[in-house]
Amino acid sequence: IYDSVFSDNSSEDALNLFRSDFVLDKVSFVNTESDALDVDFSKGKIHNSYFRNIGNDALDFSGSNVIVDGATIVNASDKVLSAGEESTVHAKNILSSDSSVGITSKDSSRIFAKNITFDGVDVCLAVFNKKEFFKGGSIVIDEKPSNCNVPYLVENSSSLSIGDQSIKSNSDDVESLMYGRKFGRATQR
Repeated sequence: IYDSVFSDNSSEDALNLFRSDFVLDKVSFVNTESDALDVDFSKGKIHNSYFRNIGNDALDFSGSNVIVDGATIVNASDKVLSAGEESTVHAKNILSSDSSVGITSKDSSRIFAKNITFDGVDVCLAVFNKKEFFKGGSIVIDEKPSNCNVPYLVENSSSLSIGDQSIKSNSDDVESLMYGRKFGRATQR
């Protein structure tokens, strides 16, 4: 999908890719009531894309292997980027502003992040376990996040590395803080 706009969408996802190989380049998601892009059990690449006024997650990956290179996300009501169910995500050159939660890795997922800029984000990074038949999440990021109310939430079953430093757990139950309880948005559907 190239040079396309998904706007003023009121369905559960503006775009849902399921068991697909895909490339998105210069795609915009604007004024979406729920998730903008939901990718399930797929493999692909996202380049130079734009997200604004997203009612839930901007980028939501489950069981997928994805490269994100170049994205601007403004006003995501829940997560900027969420990976779950053994996803592997390589994300770089992302600017996120005025959003609730930045990057979340859960349920045996791994995120490798580089050149990520946060501005006005409640929680920059969160790693935890949500579903009992998976293990915790993992994030490896090149620099410590700034311009966030909470730089990171790390559950003891998960791992966060910033540069060459391993970050210790600072919560026994990150999930209890997420999904509209303290951070993010309660799932409506």
